Amino acid sequence: MAVYLLDYADLNAFDTTSFRAGGSLNHRRGRWRLNSGLHYVYTLLDKDKYTQTASLDFRAKTYLSRDQLLHLRYEISFVDDLDKRFSFLDGWRHKARASSTWYLDNNLRLLLSYQLELNNREDLDTPRFISFSPTRHTLRLQGVAHFSPRYEAAVDFRYRYSRYNDATVRADGTDKTRKENRYRATLNFTRHLRRGWDITAEYRYTNNSANFRQNDYHRHESTISVLLPW
Repeated sequence: MAVYLLDYADLNAFDTTSFRAGGSLNHRRGRWRLNSGLHYVYTLLDKDKYTQTASLDFRAKTYLSRDQLLHLRYEISFVDDLDKRFSFLDGWRHKARASSTWYLDNNLRLLLSYQLELNNREDLDTPRFISFSPTRHTLRLQGVAHFSPRYEAAVDFRYRYSRYNDATVRADGTDKTRKENRYRATLNFTRHLRRGWDITAEYRYTNNSANFRQNDYHRHESTISVLLPW
């Protein structure tokens, strides 16, 4: 079970609250460790109903060598919009990911991953057709360093390419397929406290380059989070 809160300092909109619940089952098959789980997420946007999501995921991992871990994951989700203003979020989403982690020594690890995401959402038909169903490819590179048993830092770089499945009809009547390149860099620092408590400070920069001008943006985010054992 988890609760997520996002409150923007300079905006009076887009604040998010999410409640997550679910469970998973672990088992072994040969050299593979397998996990299957079912989760439910209920989300508020500016304290109003936003979406509810049910997800089923399957994970498998194994060591390719003493210092290299292979991790595979598939997730299928159904998103139900609770506010008809966001009906374009309604529909199915599939994610398939492969990642490899290298343990360079006891205090440093490196992760490289690729993810394919397929969406079949409720595209808008009137007053004109707008596609909200992207196919996405994401590459990720992450490094995590443990300075001591109580302190660790991580750097995370991600690139995501999105191409929407159908062309959007623009206001002038012409068709254009939406494409985007998103670059994201994240830096965080974690302090491990007693009794399993963690406190993390994080900074994130996002730059989204799109061929639709209204979807071009860059964003700076700073967050502080506290993790405590249940």
